[in-house]
Amino acid sequence: MLRRSMALDVSLSRAARAIVALLLLGCPGGHIDDATSEVDASGSTTADSSSSTSEGSSSSATTTIGEGTMSEGGGAVCGDGIVEGAEACDDGNSRDDDACLSNCELAVCGDGALQVGVEACDDGNEVDEDDCVGCALASCGDGFVLAGVEECDAGRANAWGVYDGCTPWCTRGPRCGDGVVQGDESCDDGDDGDNTDGCVDGCVKPISCKHVKDVAPGANTGTYLIFPWGDPEPTPVWCEMVADGGGYTFFKVDVEKDQSSPPLTLLLAEAECQKYGLHLLTTRSPAHAAAAYAFATSVNLQPASGGKVWADPGYMSILGIFPKETGKSCVGEPLNSTSCAAWRSIDLGPYWVSDVGVPGEPAVTNCYKCSMYYDWKSDGTINKYVALPFNGFTSHRFICEVGDKLP
Repeated sequence: MLRRSMALDVSLSRAARAIVALLLLGCPGGHIDDATSEVDASGSTTADSSSSTSEGSSSSATTTIGEGTMSEGGGAVCGDGIVEGAEACDDGNSRDDDACLSNCELAVCGDGALQVGVEACDDGNEVDEDDCVGCALASCGDGFVLAGVEECDAGRANAWGVYDGCTPWCTRGPRCGDGVVQGDESCDDGDDGDNTDGCVDGCVKPISCKHVKDVAPGANTGTYLIFPWGDPEPTPVWCEMVADGGGYTFFKVDVEKDQSSPPLTLLLAEAECQKYGLHLLTTRSPAHAAAAYAFATSVNLQPASGGKVWADPGYMSILGIFPKETGKSCVGEPLNSTSCAAWRSIDLGPYWVSDVGVPGEPAVTNCYKCSMYYDWKSDGTINKYVALPFNGFTSHRFICEVGDKLP
């Protein structure tokens, strides 16, 4: 009986020691070495020295609590419902549709997560031309044009009837290009782009090539319709859009309808040009003269007044330049406004023919308001000019212009 009692005591002692060890393992403040412990029959413990750690060293372990993870020592755990460390929030759940995201950051517009009851949408981008603008659904009047849906959106400024404005329905209001002449428009052909049908950018009927260049700076050299002097019917002209910055107007006239058609003097040629709202050509600069000669000798614009010759150097044989008084001249001097004040252009503007004088010309045997004969080289520079008496030189063919473009 005594022997049985002693065995029972030993068993109870072993069980008690095991319970204490388990309690130490589960206690947050408890600590046991990593050594392997055993309880022998006498109740004492033994340890495997190969598993023990020396004093002052530490071992690392992680503990998983719910859905969060922290390192031993008490680091912050996202999802434990406690705001700790670098967490901006911690609501203890893994939802991304409330004010605290599952990564413990505060929900904001643009994070790509829809906050229920606060945001109508959240597409996670900064694009304002799609259907989500500032986490609100795109709508007419928000100031952003919804691509493929709205034509315009001026926000609170949307109003009906404002020229070149935006209606309350985010459609374009009255404007250049809608096919209706309104506001300050002088024409509207339904095309608000650069064109050659008589109505150019800004819904304007141009009066000259310079006017075209002013309203459509990117306009190219070519044929345009203009309305000189406010004529109701347009006149087709050739617009030189490069020389001196562009804007020179050229127009061919050929009065040689048949063999009996007489050539015209300067004054008669000017009268013919005025039928089209134009003046007889006055060359203004080296670039202008070269461009005019290239126009004269190229097939580009059908001549007016019945003639059929499209290209001929003869178009440059007379110009709107003449002496201020008969018998007075600047013999041997360069023929331009600066060097020869004794001559003038028909529209009183600047003129240029040469920077080098021609010996003996322009002679004093000239006539008032009549043209010299001009002969040009193939590069558009002057070869010679000759002042003639009586009616001056006459020609079937000549060029007309609008004199508003100056070098």
